[in-house]
Amino acid sequence: MEDVLGHNEFSGTATSCPGINMDGVRKRLKALLVPKQVDSVSSTEKIMWGKTELKPGQIGKVTILKRINLWQDGPNGKLQMVRVLNPGEEYRVYRYSEDHEGQYNVGGGM
Repeated sequence: MEDVLGHNEFSGTATSCPGINMDGVRKRLKALLVPKQVDSVSSTEKIMWGKTELKPGQIGKVTILKRINLWQDGPNGKLQMVRVLNPGEEYRVYRYSEDHEGQYNVGGGM
């Protein structure tokens, strides 16, 4: 868990990114591996990453910079538009796929 670093923890960087407390993230990761409390962080404690809560299975997040369509797998492997995502919205990412020229799985089959 100590190898999990935020951008601002690398030498020579001048960024505040990722904008979350990485010590808290590392404690939460430990808590996921050990069902008891670890360093006063319980496995049920919420860890916020921007506007979204960090969830088990999450591999990252996306922040929408410009209006973009949200798609869902439809019949015969074709995508169906669900709605438009707006700038400033954030979504958890659970998987990346090369399908359809690259897609992020943001949960719920989207």
